[in-house]
Amino acid sequence: MLTFWLTLKHLMRAALVVAAGVLLITTSLLSSNLHKVRSELAQSQSSIRQLKEELRKQQASAKVQAYAYRKLNNLAEAFEGERMRLTKESDEKQNQFRVLAKNAEAGHQCVPDDIAVRLYRYANRLRSDSTSRTAGSSDKPGTDPTPAPCRLTYGQTVYWTERLLSALDEANRKLENIRLAEKLSTESLGSTEQ
Repeated sequence: MLTFWLTLKHLMRAALVVAAGVLLITTSLLSSNLHKVRSELAQSQSSIRQLKEELRKQQASAKVQAYAYRKLNNLAEAFEGERMRLTKESDEKQNQFRVLAKNAEAGHQCVPDDIAVRLYRYANRLRSDSTSRTAGSSDKPGTDPTPAPCRLTYGQTVYWTERLLSALDEANRKLENIRLAEKLSTESLGSTEQ
């Protein structure tokens, strides 16, 4: 029976050694896995920081773009209001000029033919440059208007003058707004790159 106890003692020692070995192997595996998890966690945290930084930059860029968009919309609204006001003023002036030209003796006098022909040619050239002609159009640029005893009166030039000045004023305002929009655009691009 003594041998039985001795054998049992040896078996228990062996079991303890095996258990200790298994425990040691398990601990080393868990330790290496823990090291891997910690390094993956550090990489994930680094990626999260980078993504947060990119998100912050994109949000800043979106804010700048939204500001520029609002500013351009405000400019467009202001320009449209100003254009409507100028058109109304121009129409009122033209009506006043028509009444004055109709009642004034000088308004019925003829402009010299060479000046009238030059004006008509110039007007036809402007029209042909700004609009497309149909194939069968009878109003061809460069041709003289139909001869008449009086091609153009001084009263009629008043109508042209006001319309030309209104168109010129509107074109200048459009150019000014385009320059302002370009300036805003370059400023907003410059601030998003920072």
